Amino acid sequence: MSDSITKNSVPINLSIAVRPNKLEAVPALLQDITLGVNALTSGGTVDREDLLTKCRFLLRALETPRQTMVNHLWAQIGSISAITFGVDCGLWRLMTENGDNPQKVNDLASALKIDHALLQIGEDEYCSTNYTKALSLPEIGHAYLALIPEMSAAPFKFHEYCRERGWKNPTDSKDTPLMYAYNTKKDVYAWLREVNHDGHFNDYIGAYSFGRLPWMDPTIYPVKDRLITGADNNRGKPFLVDVGANLGHDMIKFTRYFPECPGRLILQDLPEVVSEIRGMDPSIEIMSHDFFTEQPVKDTGAYWEETGMDMIMMTVCASEERTTKGWHELLEKKMGLKIIKIWKAPNRGTEGVIECELA
Repeated sequence: MSDSITKNSVPINLSIAVRPNKLEAVPALLQDITLGVNALTSGGTVDREDLLTKCRFLLRALETPRQTMVNHLWAQIGSISAITFGVDCGLWRLMTENGDNPQKVNDLASALKIDHALLQIGEDEYCSTNYTKALSLPEIGHAYLALIPEMSAAPFKFHEYCRERGWKNPTDSKDTPLMYAYNTKKDVYAWLREVNHDGHFNDYIGAYSFGRLPWMDPTIYPVKDRLITGADNNRGKPFLVDVGANLGHDMIKFTRYFPECPGRLILQDLPEVVSEIRGMDPSIEIMSHDFFTEQPVKDTGAYWEETGMDMIMMTVCASEERTTKGWHELLEKKMGLKIIKIWKAPNRGTEGVIECELA
């Protein structure tokens, strides 16, 4: 058997599959990690996340392409399958209730009334970790039940969708990879309404910002300087509209940051979503609204709407997470707005706040 393959006349030596991905980067990464550990003792979330990123880079540099492939196709998929199984059958909740003592497979299986062979993957005894304890929380565990069965087929079948359409970028909201993967004519929002019977997706949205600074934090966007100072103090005038707000997680945080902001605070989402809201701060108005239709609230101080990651947006919505140039193209050339400034969140990759006004 040849030790190389040829594609388009470019020879590739097969040994590349078992060589580290980027061994030459390891010394510098180790130095950065050592410095990061020292900074972590006096730092906060930003330092920890930066250190975590460097550790991931180190892992990728040390792995061989074969190890990376096995991790993607076996370890990660197998882990997600096991985690989702544990959430659905109540395993993580039971282990958390049992405390930190070692727990035997047979005891867990008997209590859950499931085949002990489904839990037996190694030694017969397990202990909880912070991760498995967190999986007992609806906001963490239910995320697996929401995204894996209800949305994951879209990115996994994305290549099939593109092949059948001549490898064109999906831009038609009536023909998305999610519709193709699940054989439905419903867009992602209608699809989630149909399959999200237990509110799992709402729980996931609630957990998305755990441990993260909200957009209105002064280190991300200076709300006081940009929106409050000089604002009309007419309490009857809309001040902030949260479009597609789900159960109001961001708006609740906003009232904690700025309890005396001028004007009305309006939370908008679909009727079936806002109907699930309970115990909302009375200063926040709840309004049913489909953001694909005309905005009923006019002359407001600010609108807030959030998007997600690039491949997920492309495969479930036929939309995208844009570059700075892409946002200027969309908002200024196509929507008639003027971008005042893009406020980047510290250590959050592509996340930030785009401040716009009417052109």
